[in-house]
Amino acid sequence: MTTHPNQSGSILVYILIAVALFAALGYSVSQMMRGGGEHIGQEKTGIYVSDLLDYTKNIRGAVQMLRISNDCEEDELSFERNPFDGSDTDYVNPNAPSDFSCHIFHPLGGGAAPSNTLETINGGAPWYITAQNTIPDIGDPSSSELLLILPNLNKSLCLAVNDRLGVTNPANDAPIDTNGIDNTPFIGTYSATEEISTSALIGAKPTGCIKDTSSTPNTYHLFQVLLAR
Repeated sequence: MTTHPNQSGSILVYILIAVALFAALGYSVSQMMRGGGEHIGQEKTGIYVSDLLDYTKNIRGAVQMLRISNDCEEDELSFERNPFDGSDTDYVNPNAPSDFSCHIFHPLGGGAAPSNTLETINGGAPWYITAQNTIPDIGDPSSSELLLILPNLNKSLCLAVNDRLGVTNPANDAPIDTNGIDNTPFIGTYSATEEISTSALIGAKPTGCIKDTSSTPNTYHLFQVLLAR
């Protein structure tokens, strides 16, 4: 069968269009999968915000339950993770009872489930629990708070979290903290080594997302006060 020149030209155009479309699609997917990207997509943002805030509430609830029901002192709380054999050296608290009754993630304690993060949310960085920072508007200004923090949060998600919580995002950005955050894992010791200066924009709210300008590039962090002191 004879192929006319105009037909060959049309086929070539279609092929070039298809290649261009596949290239554009590949670029879009790679941008979506990059950790810490600026945009997630409105259809997913609401789900992510709900999941993050539900998790912070669950961990805070587990802490409150152990404090009330199991009479756990503030220095006895343990965030050691499975298999609870001392191998999780970040969070082994020597003050915690040996029966696991003050372990947040143990079935005999708080029974809370650790959360896995996603590349699209914050590059996959894990949550951490620290008691090395004080928030002036919460508790005693000279005492540190027990905090649950998700570091390196996607900016657009950070702003969406604050919108959900009623926290003002000035000039389309999160409230600024210039002091930095001490991320030393909690093992029963409280020390106010850093002050999270959230200003009146967050005030006494126990949950919020801030912009840390103490390092370059700037980073965004979601925090939840687990225990105000």
